[in-house]
Amino acid sequence: MAKFRIGNSLQKGKIAGAFNSTLGAASGGLPGMEPGTQSPGSSRIAEGAYVRGELAFSGDLYFSGKLEGSIEAQKGNLELSGRGEVYGNVHCRVMDCYGQVFGNIEAEGKSILRNNCKLIGDIVTQNLSIQNGAQISGSCKMLGDKADTDFFSMPIDTLRKHLKSGKPAK
Repeated sequence: MAKFRIGNSLQKGKIAGAFNSTLGAASGGLPGMEPGTQSPGSSRIAEGAYVRGELAFSGDLYFSGKLEGSIEAQKGNLELSGRGEVYGNVHCRVMDCYGQVFGNIEAEGKSILRNNCKLIGDIVTQNLSIQNGAQISGSCKMLGDKADTDFFSMPIDTLRKHLKSGKPAK
């Protein structure tokens, strides 16, 4: 059972499923959208909101609050605002991070770590963009073809042969 705080009231419940509403004090759709034009499956958790537990959703989520727990959104896109904080692991399809994550990120698609982003943890993603000024303390693993090659563990002679031949290394 998750606990989440909106304003001064503490409530118990589970936050899961596809959101079609706005939590917190903000209104309107995701950034760049005019208020009232929020697409189905899009949500916004505004600054001042506090969530403890697992946050699960599908669709798009703009998160500007504080979360102590995990985010599970395999089919969802997460935008963490510059005031957003996550103390736990994030699993989503697309991650656009302006805020702070103290945990691991697994994004099956694209990850963008913006100039004010702070990541203390590991990231696993297929496509990574890191802007100047982003702070990262952890490791990075790129998802790719099933025939991934670990060039860092490869003996130097094998690596040289691979680079000269242009063929996949074993």
